[in-house]
Amino acid sequence: MVRVNPNGLVQFGHVQATNGQELVFAGSHLEVTPFNRLVNTVEIDAHGNPVTTTVELRWDGASTGVTLTNLCASKEVREPMVKHGAEAGAMVALAQLAKLIEVPERGSP
Repeated sequence: MVRVNPNGLVQFGHVQATNGQELVFAGSHLEVTPFNRLVNTVEIDAHGNPVTTTVELRWDGASTGVTLTNLCASKEVREPMVKHGAEAGAMVALAQLAKLIEVPERGSP
């Protein structure tokens, strides 16, 4: 179980598929609205250029929509993220999240 609290710390590691380099991400949660919204800042390897990430969830009665937004301080901060596969990494993370929160059909074991 992961506990997420406003002003709580965020820290995780990731190994890049392209070159095997390990990156360390650290930051803090800015806003936590259960079941709806999570906003946090994250720095990569403490370079001093935090990225603000917002995850918004919308339930339409049948499924949940997810919007993930990364706000970078500048183009110079954004370009390396894109170059090193941030979009592909986000897609993997969202697929893992979908599996984690998947609700089985009625009658399924």
